[in-house]
Amino acid sequence: LLSQGFNATRQKGPKQTPEQFFVHVDQWVNEFLQLDLSSLDDRELWSKGLPLWRERGAHVFATNIRISTPAALSYATLERIVGRWTGNKEITHDLVTGLAGIYSAEVGPVLWQMAQALRKLGLDSIVLDNTPDEALSKLRSTPQAQPFLEQFENFLQRHGHHCPNEVEFLNPRWIEAPEQVIELIANYLRAGDNVNPIEAEIRQRQRRLETVVSVARKIGPLRRVIFLSILRRTQKALPIRDNSRYFVTKFIFPMRKVFAELGRRWAERGWLSRPDDIFFLTLSEVQKIVEAGTPSVVSKDLHTLVKNRRIAYEYWMTVAPPDTIGPDGTPIVEEEGEGNVLEGTAVSGGRVRGIARIVLDPREAAKLRAGEILVTQATDPGWTPVFPLVSGLVLEIGGQLSHGAIVAREYGIPAVVNVVGATRHIEDGQTIVVDGRHGRVYLNGANG
Repeated sequence: LLSQGFNATRQKGPKQTPEQFFVHVDQWVNEFLQLDLSSLDDRELWSKGLPLWRERGAHVFATNIRISTPAALSYATLERIVGRWTGNKEITHDLVTGLAGIYSAEVGPVLWQMAQALRKLGLDSIVLDNTPDEALSKLRSTPQAQPFLEQFENFLQRHGHHCPNEVEFLNPRWIEAPEQVIELIANYLRAGDNVNPIEAEIRQRQRRLETVVSVARKIGPLRRVIFLSILRRTQKALPIRDNSRYFVTKFIFPMRKVFAELGRRWAERGWLSRPDDIFFLTLSEVQKIVEAGTPSVVSKDLHTLVKNRRIAYEYWMTVAPPDTIGPDGTPIVEEEGEGNVLEGTAVSGGRVRGIARIVLDPREAAKLRAGEILVTQATDPGWTPVFPLVSGLVLEIGGQLSHGAIVAREYGIPAVVNVVGATRHIEDGQTIVVDGRHGRVYLNGANG
């Protein structure tokens, strides 16, 4: 069935619509998840994993680019005509906020609803007074928690393929380490009445409608027709772009599962010191071990090989890469802001003053507290749960259509991206002002 599903995509005919593509990825992944991986030997497991999914990847990534590109083109056109016809292109992101159907934007409201369910059941103390893994164990053994657990399992089924920094296979997904989700729910409980992402979504929809009316009133009838046509196209394209990323992440989950299962087995056999050591082997090395049935085909001391690679990995994760590399291979250093103001790209309107929290390790994102301003290098869908908790967002990398920008707009969070050197110039715990309308971050109490 799995191979037949791929062959169907190779047949000539009309290109898949985004909706058809999303359904197709769902079918592939769901069929894979029905397999009992433990019943397969290493060779069978490998054949169900990498060769097949790598072949499918050519189709998936090409389709992702094809259906994502219209969003960039339509947004750029919308921004250009709004700027030219109203003299205020900064309001463009208010025209594409509060959009329906963005899958990753569901995460915040659902986590908030689960926190409310625990509070109503009188079980919030279990989550607040225990470690995440202890809390989950206690909830699963508590009959009164059944309504919450049903919500929890539904969440994992729909969004469990995510985690912070999800392009890194080393990081377990939420469905593999559900205590991560419990930690996030604990933060929503601590936030109390200060956070309500459902109300935030309602405000953003109203903000969008008011901005559309405002722009339409400022331009003539012919321009209004053009504006509304481009606006509809952009509002349709943006959710497709972000949802495509959602399904690409879901697509790679089975490959992560194959590696994790091999790692578990090889650690039990003593070939590896711990299951996640497998993520420090190359594809060809894993394949050689699978085919030979022994780790000696790769190294006589696989433990030391992996240990050294892990050390190198941990070191390089502390090194900030250059934004650009020139044709001669040397880094191109962009000019960083000086003084009390950092410049960037405005992606989500509003202005907020708050405590900056520098987060360089995505695993620390779950510890953000309500009202803090998240300052980091970049975000992916695995960061979404913390967005409703923060009051502002500052990223060193990103654009108008990056995931961080799209979700910040959905939750009404003032956000500035492409702020060069933000994690170096901003101090952890410092009070800053984020101006998401003009793309500025004010330091040291400056008001701008």
